[in-house]
Amino acid sequence: MLPQTNPKKLSVIVLCVVLLSILVFGFYKYYVVAIKLIETEKELASTIENFKLFQQKVFELQASLLQLSQDKENQSKAYQDELKDADKKVQDLKKLTETDPQLLAKYSKVYFLNENYAPPSLVSIDEKYLDDTSKPQEIHKEVEKYLKRMLGRALRSGIKLTVTSAYRSFSDQFSLKAGYKVTYGAGTANQFSAEQGYSEHQLGTTVDLNYASTTAFVNFENSDAYKWLLDNAYKYGFVISYPKGNVYYQFEPWHWRFVGLELAHDLHEDDQYFYDLSQRDINKYLLNFFD
Repeated sequence: MLPQTNPKKLSVIVLCVVLLSILVFGFYKYYVVAIKLIETEKELASTIENFKLFQQKVFELQASLLQLSQDKENQSKAYQDELKDADKKVQDLKKLTETDPQLLAKYSKVYFLNENYAPPSLVSIDEKYLDDTSKPQEIHKEVEKYLKRMLGRALRSGIKLTVTSAYRSFSDQFSLKAGYKVTYGAGTANQFSAEQGYSEHQLGTTVDLNYASTTAFVNFENSDAYKWLLDNAYKYGFVISYPKGNVYYQFEPWHWRFVGLELAHDLHEDDQYFYDLSQRDINKYLLNFFD
């Protein structure tokens, strides 16, 4: 006969077997989940790494596109600058061809103006600025506005300057010089008067000025007018042609030539005179002569 088993004991055994089975099954499930979790973490880490690589590639692509855009923009800007520079050169060349090169030439026994030379356009100087209203005076059309401004400013400063002589043609200068030779003799006349073709007056940019309180330039050197001109004429583009010590003619404090604002300003700043410069240096100012 089989030994009889204690029912209570059997129940305990069965319960232990069930619990053990549950524990084994739970452990198995935990193991499976843990493995899955580890695999998922690896996949997630790989995905994150791939995303970072992708993101880096995107950034690199964006940087490349930005650089490409900047390069194209720089190339376009450089091309536009080249076009502007070329256009400016063309405009400057056109401007130079339209500007009379004689206007800044060193006459007074240096260069010669032929008998047919005359400014392209002359205008009459307002009578209120003339020393003698019975003798009309003309000046280069483009210079007239600068002269008018200068004389107007002088008048507002209490200095009444008047024009005694302005444009003279080749024949006018011939007649004037011939009269001086008769009156003073050739030697003396050559000290203060140019031969025809060598006078700055033929350019139409030069004026002989007088002061209301003087007569025919007498004592002009010591007048308030001369002092005012030394301090202010350059602001309007005018410079004295024959200062003290020049090698061309006697000192002429009344004789002023328009050379353009830029050159007049530089001569004043550097304490130089027009005929101190070489013709090559002077010609650099021709482009902006009427600016």
